[in-house]
Amino acid sequence: MDAICQRTSQALAGPHLQLQDWVLDQGSVHVDETGWRTSGEGRALWTATTPAAAFFQIAEHCNREQFNALIGAYAGIVVSDRWNGYSHLDPNQRQVCWSHRQRDFRRHADGLAEQKTFGEHGLPLTGRVFAAGRAYQHEHHDRDRLKREIAPIQTELRALLEAAGPKSRRTRWHRRFANNLLKVWPALWTFTTIAEHASYYSSRRVVAGAGAAG
Repeated sequence: MDAICQRTSQALAGPHLQLQDWVLDQGSVHVDETGWRTSGEGRALWTATTPAAAFFQIAEHCNREQFNALIGAYAGIVVSDRWNGYSHLDPNQRQVCWSHRQRDFRRHADGLAEQKTFGEHGLPLTGRVFAAGRAYQHEHHDRDRLKREIAPIQTELRALLEAAGPKSRRTRWHRRFANNLLKVWPALWTFTTIAEHASYYSSRRVVAGAGAAG
């Protein structure tokens, strides 16, 4: 498999660069990374995807420097998870993945006491985000209606996060998560204001599929 990847990489070097240029010329791009092994050594498989194309790159590292090497000074919207390697991005030019947030709240809902209550309140809010997003994408295509449907979710979620933010024994298992979401607050809602081709989930399913195939 490693030899096949190397030969394919060499043969397609030119078209690969052209594809990278095309993907990064789009208004939004979904970026993700996952573990990969080459000749038994740890590597990272990176992807930058759009609805029309996917760009893959096997790199030596999984860090911010490698991310910068992948997309450079990209001026569009980056859709991603909350990995620290993306923390330098402007929240106003970013969309944080809601699929990951749904899993986060589900994990907290499996906890105890205040953490469980926090997760049980947050989980239905993520479901309402997805319901509003699906209705916009597949039914009405009315962005003003989408914003109206999202507005009460924003109010409820903000109150939930702010209540969990202060340092307390009761919030010790979930306050960091709550405060981190507040730090990237604008990036939770970019999908309500930008062009249709941006979404509210990351490209994890694409990368995970490629990793499994490898």
